[in-house]
Amino acid sequence: MTTERPPSLFNVWWVLAVLSALGTIVAATLEYLGILHDLGDYATVVGLLLTVFFGATASTRSAVREIRYSLRGITDEITTMRVVLERMLAILDARLPREGPP
Repeated sequence: MTTERPPSLFNVWWVLAVLSALGTIVAATLEYLGILHDLGDYATVVGLLLTVFFGATASTRSAVREIRYSLRGITDEITTMRVVLERMLAILDARLPREGPP
């Protein structure tokens, strides 16, 4: 039975998504105040695209890691059950007489 620690909650992609969202808010605010002029529009669009990309990547990686951890646990349980059933079968084969074909 393998012992694997549960997946950590830290995911660098979530950090990148939050940072790009913050950058987008700053760019949009500076654009609204007239400091960045047309550059603010481009920075806001790029920030939104990066936020969506990083967010999608982060959620996918987190989900895959969690599913893999759950499947490993199920696999370990099935392996343990198989070993127990094989032992039971060996005991029954040793104790019960075999009948041949009629």
